[in-house]
Amino acid sequence: MEGAAAGCDAGVESRRRSAGARTCHALERHLNDQGRALPPALEAIAKLAPKLRAALTTNLDHFLERALQWPPIWTPLADLPRRRRFIYKLHGTLLDRSSWVFTRAQYDRVIWASPLFRSTFSVVVRILEWLAAGDPQR
Repeated sequence: MEGAAAGCDAGVESRRRSAGARTCHALERHLNDQGRALPPALEAIAKLAPKLRAALTTNLDHFLERALQWPPIWTPLADLPRRRRFIYKLHGTLLDRSSWVFTRAQYDRVIWASPLFRSTFSVVVRILEWLAAGDPQR
């Protein structure tokens, strides 16, 4: 009986992984901004670029990178507060599924399990002037 249960567990896990992969593919297709025009808000933010030191976003897409023409960073770096002209992608980037943050478990992994993330984010938010912007339709 144990062999059947193990086989069943393996089958369930296989279906879970398959469903997860389909979900990831769907998200990648939906969030892929290649060939799409920049939203007007990002065109306005791009005009502010000379006055900005950095940008923080929770978006996985690449609209902000395209607008600002700055490199994205999605892992905490000790020297991040000293850097200039970068985009800190707090919830990861479309390019790296392992960086995506959607669930409580993922938040816990990225935020609470990473002292470097917490200290870096804390310093960045305290020393930099920042603007929070979002989509009013969401």
